[in-house]
Amino acid sequence: MRRYCLLFLAVLSLPCLTFAQPSVLGTQAANGSYTTYNLTAIGLFRQARVQASSSGAGSTRNWEFTLGTAASPDYSTNWRPYTAGQTLSAYNSFIDPASTTASARYNTGSGGQSGLMPAVSSGNYYTFNVGKNPSSNNYMSVLETTYNPTVINTISATTPLNTNNSVLVTITTSGVPNSGENFFVRYSTDFNFTTSTISQFTFTGTTATAIIPCFPGGTLVYYYAFSSNKTGAQLNTDAIINQSAYDMGTLNLKNNSGPNFTYTQGSGTNFIGIYTIPSPCFATLSSFITALNAGTITGPVTCYVIGGSPIETAPSGGIAVTATGTVANPVIIRKFGSGSYSIQASPALSSGNLNDAIIKLIGTDYFTIDGLTLQENASNTITAAGTNNMTEWGIALLHASTTDGAQNNTIQNNTISLNRTYTNTFGIYANNRHSAIAVTVTEDIVNNTTAPNSGNKIYSNSISNVNMGIACIGSGTAADHDANNDIGGNAIATGNTISNWGTEAAVTTFVSNPGVAYGILVNHQVADNVSYNSLISPV
Repeated sequence: MRRYCLLFLAVLSLPCLTFAQPSVLGTQAANGSYTTYNLTAIGLFRQARVQASSSGAGSTRNWEFTLGTAASPDYSTNWRPYTAGQTLSAYNSFIDPASTTASARYNTGSGGQSGLMPAVSSGNYYTFNVGKNPSSNNYMSVLETTYNPTVINTISATTPLNTNNSVLVTITTSGVPNSGENFFVRYSTDFNFTTSTISQFTFTGTTATAIIPCFPGGTLVYYYAFSSNKTGAQLNTDAIINQSAYDMGTLNLKNNSGPNFTYTQGSGTNFIGIYTIPSPCFATLSSFITALNAGTITGPVTCYVIGGSPIETAPSGGIAVTATGTVANPVIIRKFGSGSYSIQASPALSSGNLNDAIIKLIGTDYFTIDGLTLQENASNTITAAGTNNMTEWGIALLHASTTDGAQNNTIQNNTISLNRTYTNTFGIYANNRHSAIAVTVTEDIVNNTTAPNSGNKIYSNSISNVNMGIACIGSGTAADHDANNDIGGNAIATGNTISNWGTEAAVTTFVSNPGVAYGILVNHQVADNVSYNSLISPV
């Protein structure tokens, strides 16, 4: 009987331990009068927010955390400084009780003294965050904002069917974020987030996206979205002390009402869905394209290259895309986030080659290159055609065979800069009259359906320091001309800007390329559009 009694007592004690977490905030933050507020349980911490209706000098308004309820606080156990006169070092700080006296330290027997706040400003909001340890010290933070933090209304994520897939997380918010208000997705393979990583959301209006990189197939990933008035760098620095820093830096969050959101990384190998660069799966765009060329595309593919990443160096000859999308399964390469994603030409181009690019689309269809920065390598300086080590093309569209041209591709929002002292330089080059290798030998296409470089869109690119800006050269056979290529679209916003172009005629005779320098050339084209482009030349 004693065994049953002891077990019964142990079970009864569990609710008591759960209840013994901080549950009430007591503070004079609002107007100088002491008021108690119920703390809201949010994941692994608790939170209350107070708006000040009057200002107060530093060390004149107090704070503390207790048990009980706002209507009936219980100070017998509390979390506050051990001694009187302890003022928080600063707002928006991660407060570690192990090293800070003005902190949420554990007291029993109504011990301790109320902590004090720095100066309070009328109209500002004060978000109090505290840990949930029931019988020990707690981390805490008080976040000061001039705004009522924006609410995260919804969250959704793509499904990673394959081992190499990243996940695109999308949120919507109650309003456009305030200045200094940042939003992040936090993810972990551990339910308790003892280790975790954050990725910042990029906003368009009230909708934002962030990326979780790939994990090994079968991995269960936990994630949620949160906002903070701290930067990602500040949060990561605080988290070196303890992962609770992310909780203490939180203004609002969306965590599936507590258990967080989850997904399981797929184990497929085909190409479909979201990919990111750099990531544990693909360090560079070149490595992704190599895998794509060798793989099977079974659905729409979007590969995000992360802005602000280190400069990538293209392989010798350029990044050659031979894989092809379809109208149902297009392939998109798109910059994500702030900062540029730059690719420089290889510094090891073969001497005398005339077909070097940074990116080549060879017989590729329904492929988009959006937002990249492409540039010559500063170490490439030999301009004599026969021995040159320079880059001819920023982006080239070429046929894979005389029956397989590059069709329905979109080249937009890219920044391309080469070296116009080498006269064989083109910003964007499409020529269907030679192969991808021999640029001076005619290899014309033989049909007007799959062979022409048709339906391509060239929008909003910034091209500079090239001899020729944009070239579209179709078949010499009238019936097989390229059709419906569009350079500049139908508005100023989609026009291309070509500056610092032109020196003299190309030193090499590329098939059907005229013996002059030019901003834009269209040759052997039908139903084409060239509009809203801006050409500025120093020549």
